[in-house]
Amino acid sequence: MHCSPLVGGARLAKRHGLCLNDAMFVSQLSPPQQRAFLQLATLLVAVDGEISPEEQAMLSEIAMTTVDWVPREDVPIAVILQVFDSKRSQASALMELIGLAHADTVYGPEEQAFISELATRMKISTIRLAQMESWVVRQLALVREGFELLEDG
Repeated sequence: MHCSPLVGGARLAKRHGLCLNDAMFVSQLSPPQQRAFLQLATLLVAVDGEISPEEQAMLSEIAMTTVDWVPREDVPIAVILQVFDSKRSQASALMELIGLAHADTVYGPEEQAFISELATRMKISTIRLAQMESWVVRQLALVREGFELLEDG
Protein backbone atom coordinates (compact mmCIF):
# COMPACT_ATOMS: atom_id res chain seq x y z
CA MET A 1 0.00 0.00 0.00
CA HIS A 2 1.25 3.48 -0.89
CA CYS A 3 0.97 6.19 1.77
CA SER A 4 -1.14 9.23 1.03
CA PRO A 5 1.07 12.26 0.51
CA LEU A 6 -1.57 14.91 1.03
CA VAL A 7 -5.25 15.21 1.86
CA GLY A 8 -6.37 12.58 4.28
CA GLY A 9 -4.13 13.08 7.26
CA ALA A 10 -0.90 11.36 6.24
CA ARG A 11 0.94 13.14 9.05
CA LEU A 12 -1.46 11.64 11.59
CA ALA A 13 -1.25 8.25 9.92
CA LYS A 14 2.54 8.20 10.04
CA ARG A 15 2.50 9.21 13.71
CA HIS A 16 0.28 6.19 14.38
CA GLY A 17 2.36 3.87 12.20
CA LEU A 18 -0.39 3.51 9.62
CA CYS A 19 -0.59 4.10 5.91
CA LEU A 20 -3.47 5.67 3.99
CA ASN A 21 -4.57 5.06 0.42
CA ASP A 22 -3.24 7.19 -2.43
CA ALA A 23 -4.09 10.87 -2.36
CA MET A 24 -7.62 11.03 -3.53
CA PHE A 25 -7.31 13.96 -5.90
CA VAL A 26 -3.81 13.68 -7.34
CA SER A 27 -4.94 10.40 -8.90
CA GLN A 28 -7.57 12.39 -10.82
CA LEU A 29 -4.82 14.30 -12.64
CA SER A 30 -3.12 13.25 -15.87
CA PRO A 31 0.67 12.68 -15.75
CA PRO A 32 1.42 16.19 -17.12
CA GLN A 33 -1.00 17.66 -14.55
CA GLN A 34 0.65 15.62 -11.78
CA ARG A 35 4.03 17.05 -12.77
CA ALA A 36 2.56 20.57 -12.78
CA PHE A 37 0.96 19.89 -9.40
CA LEU A 38 4.31 18.83 -7.99
CA GLN A 39 5.89 22.03 -9.29
CA LEU A 40 3.16 24.05 -7.54
CA ALA A 41 3.57 21.96 -4.39
CA THR A 42 7.29 22.72 -4.38
CA LEU A 43 6.57 26.44 -4.66
CA LEU A 44 3.90 26.25 -1.95
CA VAL A 45 6.07 24.64 0.72
CA ALA A 46 8.82 27.20 0.14
CA VAL A 47 6.53 30.24 0.14
CA ASP A 48 6.87 30.86 3.87
CA GLY A 49 10.66 30.57 3.72
CA GLU A 50 10.68 27.35 5.74
CA ILE A 51 10.10 23.78 4.59
CA SER A 52 9.00 21.65 7.53
CA PRO A 53 10.06 18.01 7.82
CA GLU A 54 6.42 17.02 7.22
CA GLU A 55 6.24 19.08 4.03
CA GLN A 56 9.57 17.69 2.82
CA ALA A 57 8.44 14.14 3.49
CA MET A 58 5.22 14.67 1.56
CA LEU A 59 7.02 16.28 -1.38
CA SER A 60 9.42 13.34 -1.51
CA GLU A 61 6.52 10.91 -1.45
CA ILE A 62 4.75 12.71 -4.28
CA ALA A 63 7.94 12.99 -6.33
CA MET A 64 8.49 9.23 -6.10
CA THR A 65 5.10 8.59 -7.69
CA THR A 66 5.35 11.29 -10.37
CA VAL A 67 6.82 10.09 -13.65
CA ASP A 68 9.54 12.15 -15.34
CA TRP A 69 9.38 15.10 -12.96
CA VAL A 70 12.34 17.39 -12.73
CA PRO A 71 12.06 20.42 -10.44
CA ARG A 72 12.43 23.71 -12.29
CA GLU A 73 12.55 27.18 -10.82
CA ASP A 74 12.33 29.06 -14.09
CA VAL A 75 8.74 28.20 -15.07
CA PRO A 76 6.23 31.01 -14.48
CA ILE A 77 3.12 30.08 -12.52
CA ALA A 78 0.93 31.13 -15.45
CA VAL A 79 2.62 28.51 -17.62
CA ILE A 80 2.31 25.82 -14.95
CA LEU A 81 -1.41 26.53 -14.53
CA GLN A 82 -2.16 26.12 -18.26
CA VAL A 83 -2.07 22.34 -17.91
CA PHE A 84 -5.06 22.41 -15.55
CA ASP A 85 -7.58 22.69 -18.36
CA SER A 86 -10.78 21.75 -16.55
CA LYS A 87 -12.55 22.80 -13.35
CA ARG A 88 -12.10 19.22 -12.10
CA SER A 89 -8.32 19.27 -12.53
CA GLN A 90 -8.10 22.75 -11.03
CA ALA A 91 -10.15 21.74 -7.99
CA SER A 92 -8.14 18.51 -7.59
CA ALA A 93 -4.87 20.44 -7.57
CA LEU A 94 -6.13 23.14 -5.21
CA MET A 95 -7.60 20.72 -2.69
CA GLU A 96 -4.38 18.71 -2.60
CA LEU A 97 -2.35 21.90 -2.20
CA ILE A 98 -4.57 22.98 0.68
CA GLY A 99 -3.97 19.58 2.27
CA LEU A 100 -0.23 20.00 1.80
CA ALA A 101 -0.39 23.46 3.35
CA HIS A 102 -1.82 21.82 6.47
CA ALA A 103 0.96 19.20 6.61
CA ASP A 104 2.78 20.97 9.42
CA THR A 105 -0.58 21.88 11.07
CA VAL A 106 0.02 25.57 10.32
CA TYR A 107 -1.86 27.02 7.36
CA GLY A 108 0.14 30.23 7.36
CA PRO A 109 -0.74 33.54 5.74
CA GLU A 110 1.89 33.10 3.00
CA GLU A 111 0.45 29.68 2.09
CA GLN A 112 -3.08 31.07 2.15
CA ALA A 113 -2.07 33.96 -0.12
CA PHE A 114 -0.30 31.61 -2.56
CA ILE A 115 -3.32 29.31 -2.80
CA SER A 116 -5.65 32.30 -3.11
CA GLU A 117 -3.52 33.63 -5.97
CA LEU A 118 -3.69 30.28 -7.75
CA ALA A 119 -7.46 30.15 -7.31
CA THR A 120 -7.81 33.67 -8.69
CA ARG A 121 -5.69 32.79 -11.73
CA MET A 122 -7.86 29.68 -12.22
CA LYS A 123 -10.96 31.87 -11.97
CA ILE A 124 -12.21 30.00 -8.91
CA SER A 125 -14.30 32.22 -6.66
CA THR A 126 -13.35 33.02 -3.10
CA ILE A 127 -16.55 31.29 -1.99
CA ARG A 128 -15.60 28.09 -3.83
CA LEU A 129 -12.06 28.26 -2.44
CA ALA A 130 -13.45 28.69 1.09
CA GLN A 131 -15.62 25.60 0.52
CA MET A 132 -12.54 23.62 -0.56
CA GLU A 133 -10.55 24.83 2.46
CA SER A 134 -13.43 23.94 4.76
CA TRP A 135 -13.72 20.46 3.26
CA VAL A 136 -10.00 19.78 3.74
CA VAL A 137 -10.12 20.95 7.38
CA ARG A 138 -13.17 18.74 8.05
CA GLN A 139 -11.49 15.78 6.33
CA LEU A 140 -8.37 16.17 8.47
CA ALA A 141 -10.51 16.45 11.61
CA LEU A 142 -12.31 13.22 10.71
CA VAL A 143 -9.02 11.42 10.19
CA ARG A 144 -7.76 12.72 13.54
CA GLU A 145 -10.99 11.55 15.19
CA GLY A 146 -10.62 8.15 13.56
CA PHE A 147 -7.12 7.72 14.95
CA GLU A 148 -8.35 8.75 18.39
CA LEU A 149 -10.95 5.98 18.18
CA LEU A 150 -8.17 3.50 17.47
CA GLU A 151 -6.48 4.34 20.75
CA ASP A 152 -7.19 2.34 23.88
CA GLY A 153 -9.89 4.04 25.78
